Amino acid sequence: MLEFLKVQNPEQIKSLLKTYNPLTDTWIVSDLKSKQEIQNECVKQQGYFTDDAIMRVSDFWRLWIRRIEPTLQVVGSDFIRSLIQNFVDLYGEKLGVLESETSTLDKAVQEFAPILLHPASDEILTEWLSSQSQPKKWHRWYKLSKICLKYIVEEKKALDSKWSAAYLQTVDLAIFSWPRKMIVDLGSELTTVEMGLFKHLSQQQQVTLVTPEPIWKEKFPYLLNTYKENFGFGKVQELSAVDVKAYPSHQLSSEQFVRLSTQLAEIKFAVATVRKWAEAGVDLNQIAIVSTEIESYWPVLRHYLFEEGLPARKGIVARLNSLGDVQSLLAALKSYSSDVAWDSLERSYFADNEKANLNFDKFKSLFYQLYDQDDLGRDQKIKDLFYRQLDFNSEIDRDGFLAAMVKVWMLLPTSKNKNELFELIFKDFLGQSLNIRMRFSRWTQFLKNRLSSKEITIERDTQEGVYVLPLMSAQMIEVSHRIYLGLNDEFYHKKQTSLMSLQDSMTLRSQFDLAVDFSEESYADFNLRWQGLSCDQNTLFTTSHMSFKAEPLNSSLFFIENSPVSAVLNPEPTRLDELQKNMGAQSQWDVEASVFSQKRLLEDLHGYEGKVVSPVFKELSVSDVENYAQCGFKLLAAKGFRLRDLPQISLDLDPRQRGSLVHALFEYCLQQMENGNYTIAGVQNFLDEKREEFGLYRQQDSHWQIQRAKLVLLAERFYNFELDRLKFFKTQTEKVVQVHFDLQQLKFAASKPEVGFQFNFRIDRIDTHKQKNYTVVYDYKSSSYQVSNYGSWLTKLQFQMMLYMLSLELLSQDATDDIAPVKAALYYQYKTFDLSKGIIEQELALTDFGMTKRNKSLIADEVLQEFKNEFSAKVAEVLTKLNESIFSTVPADFETCKECDWRKLCRAPHLM
Repeated sequence: MLEFLKVQNPEQIKSLLKTYNPLTDTWIVSDLKSKQEIQNECVKQQGYFTDDAIMRVSDFWRLWIRRIEPTLQVVGSDFIRSLIQNFVDLYGEKLGVLESETSTLDKAVQEFAPILLHPASDEILTEWLSSQSQPKKWHRWYKLSKICLKYIVEEKKALDSKWSAAYLQTVDLAIFSWPRKMIVDLGSELTTVEMGLFKHLSQQQQVTLVTPEPIWKEKFPYLLNTYKENFGFGKVQELSAVDVKAYPSHQLSSEQFVRLSTQLAEIKFAVATVRKWAEAGVDLNQIAIVSTEIESYWPVLRHYLFEEGLPARKGIVARLNSLGDVQSLLAALKSYSSDVAWDSLERSYFADNEKANLNFDKFKSLFYQLYDQDDLGRDQKIKDLFYRQLDFNSEIDRDGFLAAMVKVWMLLPTSKNKNELFELIFKDFLGQSLNIRMRFSRWTQFLKNRLSSKEITIERDTQEGVYVLPLMSAQMIEVSHRIYLGLNDEFYHKKQTSLMSLQDSMTLRSQFDLAVDFSEESYADFNLRWQGLSCDQNTLFTTSHMSFKAEPLNSSLFFIENSPVSAVLNPEPTRLDELQKNMGAQSQWDVEASVFSQKRLLEDLHGYEGKVVSPVFKELSVSDVENYAQCGFKLLAAKGFRLRDLPQISLDLDPRQRGSLVHALFEYCLQQMENGNYTIAGVQNFLDEKREEFGLYRQQDSHWQIQRAKLVLLAERFYNFELDRLKFFKTQTEKVVQVHFDLQQLKFAASKPEVGFQFNFRIDRIDTHKQKNYTVVYDYKSSSYQVSNYGSWLTKLQFQMMLYMLSLELLSQDATDDIAPVKAALYYQYKTFDLSKGIIEQELALTDFGMTKRNKSLIADEVLQEFKNEFSAKVAEVLTKLNESIFSTVPADFETCKECDWRKLCRAPHLM
């Protein structure tokens, strides 16, 4: 017998428990919390309960799957997703499904599975689709889902737990019976498939369907339509007919709806209200804090409740993938395979500090940009540890993967003390999968998905105190005071996408009674309103304008209906506020600290300037003095703090490697050209030698061949460009120069002064004219970046070329150095072989270099001397400030910061 028992509010359902006999009845619920509450009621009445007295509906259907189809294994959606990926690997090319469409196929299978498992659905849908004037966009995915579902259920014998009820439609229901009277309390979550199964069960046993019948039922025609459409198959009566007291609905007032500024303010308000109720004598066991997003509130809410001295009935759980040892396991599985990546390699290598003997900066430089497993060859030790120990693309069965997982776990340095954790991972993996063959990468992805959804209990909840619950679990609790947090539209009407249009969903639902989901109506919104029917003046509802992430939030429709206009309330202070206030009370030490904090705040707002004394600043390179002139922090970070920003190795050579290699190549070419021994084969051999010397592209011969070909081509162009020039110039490469700057005389000096700085640098190339006996200084540049003429050197604070020029002039005065007068300092742009930028005496530029008077690098003799004096004065100004050890976070030009290596560390006001 089928009976529909209409109830107008949740309190009537609680009263129905008084007539419930756990010895003869089975109560079916949708959530675990309601099951536990009914179990507690059974213990109060009988002292015990049996497994079939109270059941979750998902467990009930799974029980029947095991009885009717013992060869079929019910698994989670994670493994179904892996099977769909396997299906695409096997049949994707034949069916025209791209690997990138796997997620769409997974969504389609989940959406269409309840329809496809209906015995007559295929015939109905085929006929309906053929009658449509326009083809449906989702038709292709429906057909693919049909094939994929057959592969999953019939070939692999797997079934998603969410499809259990739908699958029972496909079996012989003659053996489908239940010996107990059934009370089905699923509320708005009862599906059409489940209704059909309960109707079948009612043929042999009484089935009572608790039917929500709120006064606002017309707001949710779809969610409650499952009951309404089947009233003709059974007896319909009000709850009062079975002698259960009817509870009048309380009319909610706008005062019960509280608008606050942020989610944190909601928590403060809730805690302050609970404290006020407790002080008024309300038992904490009669108070509940409820939200659809209770897990997002709980970390902060727990802290406030703890400081307030209010116990809460909620434990602490953590997802397995948030644990360090689990992250190390996943990282190791990737690092031992061809799917190795920077993040997994880093965690695997540095997990064992005793074995990690490679400096982190060097490690990051080598492996931050990984493209495949062959890149591990950049360091032999790393290659020996990880290279190809697991074949990620091979197909293995579940037992083979579990064996590999055990092996990897045993290699972790902390695994010996975490056997219970691994046992939990192992059992969950075993219970949620089938022993089939899949690629190693698929097994790893499945493991990762399981670990991201599986939770473990860190701290168990207490049996006394304030209830802290998700909305869907709060119906059956016996409390007198409630606070509902987070009445925001984003929580109650989450956007759901469907492959099937809303019109098609309504048509298939209304005309053929197919199990089509209707995404426009919210279960959460219905249950909030439903629970609100049993609330009195001791129930409060809150909404906020801003989330924890400072994102704007909109009030839910239920909140607006009951409180269209309301002011933002400022919550009362909590114990935590008082503690913070007490911590802020100023003692003498606090007063001094406040002055210091105010000083630091001003420094952060307007820039910091202080003195940092160190002997390391007495010896400088060209880049050091340029860095200090541009921004003191650049020199302080690189030379004072000795911070390093090593270039990252990738498919291409990094700028430093390329620069060193090109300089060496040009030096070799010039030597061979002077000796008359230049050959392409010689260049190739030289480059191979340098590859070994610099440690370039280890175990990556194909990459090196590409780079070598580019460098050989560059050598050929360099040879053709220099062939005629060497008839007039003799060259000297890589000259090391050491000069000083005298701060008392404010000029460069060859010998060390009493007060001053020492400059050490290396000049790329010095050419001397064989007949006219003058010197030209060159600095190799790969591009025109930071290449300019002398007219902008002082404004851009580029000192390099003039430092080279002045230092060589100084050394030319020494009889031991055979250096001709320096007449030019030019940038050698070897990409275009352009020598026109820099500084050069006008007469020589016109006669020996083919330049025109329009070239801005040309300079007259008298102007050159003035520029040297001006340059020396600028250098003196910079070095005088450095001698006083003054460092500032304010750069000379804010444009410098855009390409600064240290911008993420700097406390310059405009960067914070």
